[in-house]
Amino acid sequence: MESLVDKMLSLHKRLNELGDKKTDERFKIEEEIKKTDREIDELVYKLYGITEEEKKIIEESLK
Repeated sequence: MESLVDKMLSLHKRLNELGDKKTDERFKIEEEIKKTDREIDELVYKLYGITEEEKKIIEESLK
């Protein structure tokens, strides 16, 4: 978990360094942030014993 959080912080730092530039690198970083966020979510669900049904409820409430 700690390594994923560190990775997320690093990705956001890199994204901020790019500013508003619309580049392939920005797109790749944004995709990596989404992937890392999903990995963190899955670890948290597992940590708290969240069922698939509960997970669906949580995910829907965040949309």
